[in-house]
Amino acid sequence: MKLNRKWLNEEFVDLSNVSDKEFVETLTVFGQKVETYERMDAEIKNVVVGKVLSMVRHPNSDHMFICQVDVGQSEPVQIVTGAQNVHEGDLVPAALHNSWLPGGVHITKGKLRGEVSNGMLCSFAELGLTQNDLPGAYADGIWILNDEDCKVGEDINLVIGNDDTIVDFEITNNRPDCYSIIGLAREAAAAFGKTMKHHEPVVHGSNAGSIFEHLDVEVPAANLCNRYSSRMVANVKIGPSPKWLRQRLRANGGRPLNNIGDITYDVML
Repeated sequence: MKLNRKWLNEEFVDLSNVSDKEFVETLTVFGQKVETYERMDAEIKNVVVGKVLSMVRHPNSDHMFICQVDVGQSEPVQIVTGAQNVHEGDLVPAALHNSWLPGGVHITKGKLRGEVSNGMLCSFAELGLTQNDLPGAYADGIWILNDEDCKVGEDINLVIGNDDTIVDFEITNNRPDCYSIIGLAREAAAAFGKTMKHHEPVVHGSNAGSIFEHLDVEVPAANLCNRYSSRMVANVKIGPSPKWLRQRLRANGGRPLNNIGDITYDVML
C-alpha cells in the first residue's frame, strides 16, 4: 500500500516537520512495516522553468534554433533545440548544464553543429510523464508550460508534483483498515500523537426532481436490509481530471484516465 506524504500532510495530519527517516521508523515501531520509501524528485536534478527570450535559425542547420532562455539566473543561457513547437515568450522545461533526467540521463553543455548549447529543452516524456499525466499536451515536441501556473527559475519538480515522498507499506491480512489512505492517516496520527482532520462528505442536490421519477427501489428482505439509499448522477461529461488528482494518482502508483475513472480510484484510496 503506497502513501504519498504530501497528500497526508495537506489533508489529514500535518507531519511536514517530521523527516522521512523518522516517519518510516515510527510507523514501523507502531506496527505498520515499511518496505521502501523514495523521493519522487530523486531522478530529476537541475531542471527549471525557463522562458524563451529569443530564437534565431541555426546557421548550420535547416531545422535547429539557437534560443536565449531566461532561467532565473543573472544572465540568459543559450540552448540549441530542434523542436518546432517552441516560440518566443514560451515557458519551457530547461535541463541546465550538469542536470539529470529519469533513467540516469546526464545533460551537460556542449556544441551542436558548432554552436554552444548549455543544456536542453525537454518534452514531458523526457521528464518521465505520459499523455495520461498531461492530457492535451503536444506529445511530439517540447512541453509548453504557459498554462501550468509556474514561474521562471522554479524547480520543475514543483510543477510536476514530484516534491513528495512515497512510502510503501506491507499491510498484513489482519489489518484491512489500513488498505486506504484514510486508514494509514489514522495510524500516522496515533503514532505521532496528532489530531487527524476528518472530512465530512457533502452531497449537493439539484433541481432535477425526485429520483423516484426515474427508478423504483424494492427491498424484498426488509429484515436483512434496514435501509437502502440510491442516488442518480446525470449529465456527466467525461474529460480529463484536474491536475491535483492526476498527480495524486500518479504518486500512488495509479494511471490517470479521466474524471470518472480517476475519482472512483481516488475514493477507493
